[in-house]
Amino acid sequence: MVSPERTSPRRASPTFLVANTRWKYSWFVIVPGNHDINRDEAEAYFIQCRPRRTQPQEPYLPKWKYYIEFFERFYQGEKEISFSPVDPWTLWEFEDLRLVVAGMNSTMKESHEEDSHYGWVGERQLRWFSDRLRKSKERGWFRLGVVHHNIERGAVTDDENLRDADDLKNILGPNLNQLLHGHTHCSKISWLKPSIPVLSTGSAALKTEARPPEVPNQYQVIRIRPDRIERWTRQYDVGGKRWIGDTRCSEKGDRWHVKDVVHFEDVYGALEPSWKEPEIHGRRESEALDRREDFATRVCEVARLKYRDSEVDIRRSDASRLDYLHVRVMDGTVARIQPIGVTEHGISGEQIEAFGQEVVAQYRSLDPTLPCAIVYGGDLAAQELVHKASGMGIGLVSFVEFQGIVDFRGYVQRQTEKIISDIVYPYGLYVPQRMLYEIGRDQHESGDACATILEWLKEPFGRFALVLGDFGTGKTFLMHELARRIPVEIPHLTPVLIELRNLEKAGTFGQLIAQHLAYSGETRIDLEAFPYMLKEGRIVLLFDGFDELVLRVTYQRATEHLDTLLQSAQGRARVVVSSRTQHFESDAQVRTALYQRAEVLPSLRVARLQLFDDAQILKFLENLLKGDREQAARRFALIHDIRDLLGLSQNPRMLSFIAALPEEQLRDAQESKGKITSAELYRMLIERWLTFEEKRLSPSGAVPTLNVQERWDAVATVALCLWPRLDRTLRLTELTEEAAHIVEKLTQAQKAQLDTHTLTHLVGSGTLLVRDESGAFAFVHQSVMEWLVADHAAKQMVSGSVPSMLMSREMSDLMTDFFCDLAGEKAALQWTVNTLTDYTISEPAAKSNAVRVRTRLGYEIPLSASLVATDLRGRSLSGQNFSGANLQNADLTDARLDGADEEDVGTRCHPERSEGSPANGGSLAVFAARDDTSVIPWSPLPVRPARHYAKCAMRAWRILRAPGTPTHLRTRRAGLILPR
Repeated sequence: MVSPERTSPRRASPTFLVANTRWKYSWFVIVPGNHDINRDEAEAYFIQCRPRRTQPQEPYLPKWKYYIEFFERFYQGEKEISFSPVDPWTLWEFEDLRLVVAGMNSTMKESHEEDSHYGWVGERQLRWFSDRLRKSKERGWFRLGVVHHNIERGAVTDDENLRDADDLKNILGPNLNQLLHGHTHCSKISWLKPSIPVLSTGSAALKTEARPPEVPNQYQVIRIRPDRIERWTRQYDVGGKRWIGDTRCSEKGDRWHVKDVVHFEDVYGALEPSWKEPEIHGRRESEALDRREDFATRVCEVARLKYRDSEVDIRRSDASRLDYLHVRVMDGTVARIQPIGVTEHGISGEQIEAFGQEVVAQYRSLDPTLPCAIVYGGDLAAQELVHKASGMGIGLVSFVEFQGIVDFRGYVQRQTEKIISDIVYPYGLYVPQRMLYEIGRDQHESGDACATILEWLKEPFGRFALVLGDFGTGKTFLMHELARRIPVEIPHLTPVLIELRNLEKAGTFGQLIAQHLAYSGETRIDLEAFPYMLKEGRIVLLFDGFDELVLRVTYQRATEHLDTLLQSAQGRARVVVSSRTQHFESDAQVRTALYQRAEVLPSLRVARLQLFDDAQILKFLENLLKGDREQAARRFALIHDIRDLLGLSQNPRMLSFIAALPEEQLRDAQESKGKITSAELYRMLIERWLTFEEKRLSPSGAVPTLNVQERWDAVATVALCLWPRLDRTLRLTELTEEAAHIVEKLTQAQKAQLDTHTLTHLVGSGTLLVRDESGAFAFVHQSVMEWLVADHAAKQMVSGSVPSMLMSREMSDLMTDFFCDLAGEKAALQWTVNTLTDYTISEPAAKSNAVRVRTRLGYEIPLSASLVATDLRGRSLSGQNFSGANLQNADLTDARLDGADEEDVGTRCHPERSEGSPANGGSLAVFAARDDTSVIPWSPLPVRPARHYAKCAMRAWRILRAPGTPTHLRTRRAGLILPR
């Protein structure tokens, strides 16, 4: 029985031979026999299983405890030689000899129980060896089997016999060339078949009590030739105390050196070196097969790198079981031997159960808390399998994770599913966007921003791209589309989409990544592996909404937080950042901040998304309407017919708001009837926009900034500032001045949170303003500013005040519609009467606006209207009665006068000169406009009283429109050019 004392290498004869010769430990083949098990350990194992209510698992691993200790110390440093708890046997391969040895374990059934003392190899072990020897047979190697128990005697009651010897002959025999065994203590030869000799290994080291008294210690030296074997048999003469020849090997008992003819099969690689095998790419086929790198080999190589100073061996299994690694590693002061299952093509529940029962159970019989794992290739393991394995104390690790990097397949799958199911940014609505970008000093244009950026990411070096765009231009849509398409079009890259609006402020890149991964549901956050993968170019970081990384910022410090993201731009890192254009003071500020870091951003790209054109608007509507082109075309035409609504639709987000409105409401606005007028339509759109901005900048737990109403007030203040100006833009200094006025209206609590510069940034980047490249701020569309001014004017009238802003500048036709709808017909008419009949009001813009309003509402000009110096060029004054109106110095160029009072227009223009001549002595001219709207001077008129000119003009008009007049002279309108 093996004991701790007997495991000492000093007591083993092979160790003595190694110490006294030049032989190597790896040259020795050691297999366990019935004296190499410890029956006390086997009994202790059975006792341990009782309180656990578990059945002892064959082959009762603890019985080999001391044998394993001896085996591992003897073969220390020989990584390819092992005796594992799951496959407790050993395969030796001698490359230089083309020899493979099947070291069988015939003590599989042995235990402390009395009826278990016999030899047994077992079918699984035999087939395990048979599979491997079959491969060696195909390569022409010599296949030698070694087993302790005797296969020849056949007595079922003798503990020296191998009870399943027939299985050995049938299963393993066809792949053997020779078999060595123990226990017969005889040097005679026997045969499995004529080509497979069977020889006893002898008992050179056995003590007297371990062998029959009449049997001497003996050994054989065997030389194998292609067609024979030669043997030199020796025995120990106790009386003479020396080794002598053992003549029992010969038939007549007279020789101790014998030769036996053997026709070995399929040993051309070992015994016939002159025979040349087929070559594969310059190497022998056997060599090519031997050196192939399968999945288990790759996992083994990674394990040796992962566990420094470890010994890792591959344990091959049949097709129904997992291969596994037998790993011996020092973990600090703790020595650990553990199995690591290996499967290349995914993992199944059956494989997990088999590995747990057949492999893990054997290892844990010695170490119940031993950590075990399965490394798998193929598809990512389902969560239910992960939980199942975890419940068995087995970790499921993908090959990617086993290499020490993060396996993002599950993350990418969840991310893609989230993008596809996103109802705020439905991926089916995405329309390829136009984009301008710079390479050096050259500016380029792309019709498909997503495709262009994907091409940048395919390049074999790092890339840092900053994509700017006004609010609502589709930056988030673009980032979602990139994250969705990268796994398909660039599968070797992992897109990590980080929506900065959802994260807390982070001081470092690592903190930012950790927040995102935790928010995304990742259970394993490896902040060492992530930067490595990014630097190596395996990850694409997509930062969406840099402008939302921090909620309190000023224009002067807008670029400071770029440092957090620039920490990621190392090596071959690929990073794409999106931000609102108006987050920065100017494009120059962005370029300066980035170019200062040019040494770490050699592949910098700064791009700017453009507004939609008509084709993109139509495509968006088509996507929204599920591909219905006809309905999309009708909706496009409807939007086109609502004044300036098409201009607003160039902004993708505003287009989405407009497209979401019911068609009936759009038609009401088109026809200026019903509950939804154009003014109400704009109110709805602006309300939705400002509400969106308030929610965007007020995430859960954030300090409140401006509510929706305060944003209304802020943009109204800016609109009133811009209204009287010819230049419809504000510089940053001017915007700051307006913000100072807004701050005065805030509560004390808000003032404590928002200073003037912070509020300036809030208004400039979080309302309805956009910024151009030079840093000038303006409204997203002129019509938005006009609506805000019209709304303010209407509110002033309701409160009883005079809408002073209508005196400083003329309204457009659309703004006139807004004012009429917002103020109401009665109030608007009353204002026009007050304005037109008040001779103290000298502002021409006020008079002109009043005429616009009355004409828009379909009312005539009051009889006592004062239109002195009023600009009425191009106005439609059809049907108006100017009798009684003062048109002194009014400009009627291109005005439509159909049905106007013919006798009175001219005299009302210059009543004080009705009987005289023009003061300047200049000539007056009658003109007429053709049907194609071009102007035809009619003729200079002699200087006469103004009333004559008016009559002459009307007469000329009637002549030109009379039947028979040449087509090219027929006109629709006429007028006077009157000097002032």
